Amino acid sequence: MIAAGGTGGHLIPALAVAGELMRRGHDVTAVTDRRGSALARRISDIPVREVKAASPSGRTIAGKVAAGITMLAGCAGALRLIHAERPAVVAGFGGYPTIPPLVAGQFLGVPVLVHEQNAVLGRANRFLAPRARVVATSFAQTRPVAARRTVTVGVPVRDSIAALGRVAYRPPEPEEDVNLLVVGGSQGAGIFGTLLPEAGQHLDGALLRRLTVVQQCREEDVGRTAAAWRALGVTALVAPFFEEMAGHLARAHLVVARAGASTIAELAVSGRPSVLVPFPGAADDHQRENANVVVNAGGGWLVDEKEADARSLATHLESLLTSPGELTRAAGNVRRLARADAAAALAEAIENLAAGNGRACRVLKEQEA
Repeated sequence: MIAAGGTGGHLIPALAVAGELMRRGHDVTAVTDRRGSALARRISDIPVREVKAASPSGRTIAGKVAAGITMLAGCAGALRLIHAERPAVVAGFGGYPTIPPLVAGQFLGVPVLVHEQNAVLGRANRFLAPRARVVATSFAQTRPVAARRTVTVGVPVRDSIAALGRVAYRPPEPEEDVNLLVVGGSQGAGIFGTLLPEAGQHLDGALLRRLTVVQQCREEDVGRTAAAWRALGVTALVAPFFEEMAGHLARAHLVVARAGASTIAELAVSGRPSVLVPFPGAADDHQRENANVVVNAGGGWLVDEKEADARSLATHLESLLTSPGELTRAAGNVRRLARADAAAALAEAIENLAAGNGRACRVLKEQEA
């Protein structure tokens, strides 16, 4: 049983591991909330079950009580689900929807594994990790981790992205199109829809005429963002979600993105240089920590959203897009962070837990008796 929160940052690695386990002959069920189930069904054919969950970090007492009741209902549903599915292992990939199935699994004696994608352990995983058999991290410096056993495996990526590890980076040649990819994560990034076209207004005219843009943004921003690029004479493909992200990454000369763990992993595997703008509201500022891993490796550049303005961003982008040597060096550096075998390594960790698990079935049978 693979459990994950409702965002792409949690779901995509979870589904990548689920696919690897299925190729190895295992039956897999994915568990997430209502928001996540829609995304999971869009990008995978793995069976999906929904569980009730809510963040307990609401500001009001009434909100916290309501979240607690929802979580209890989720745990009750997860207990019934585990009785029905009889998983050998429950693996959680972060986010509050992982709490009910992992707590239920721990209560019934099913081995539990927790995977953390970010450089800082998320709140749900901090709660679950002390009682997990294994905590798998993406970075050797992930903090704080309190667990019986830890293993560093990286962030699993989709097969189509992993294949880009064999595609060399090529910087833009003089006079050819310059391909800019803008990614805001599965939830989009509202600021990108405004800031990037405004930055385009300050680019050198010769560069602007060569620019092509592929930009992911929130559905409500698609029309406005596309119109802004069109007004600048820039060919732009703007959408809330791209089914074929691998192709866009392969063609990108530079990526502007948030710094979620899945995005970082995809940039590393594909070897694409990036300008990273961490989401300032991310819990424990974990996106900045993720971005720092890339920056410290020489694989990209960090821009603070609070300090970003169109003119300074345009200057930065223009400098990079006209410096092929700089782009090529960053592409090579970020690729050194890649763990193309992350899905296989994590699948093996899950298999190892399953191999030693006879207790879970005994517990379930004893309770039924």
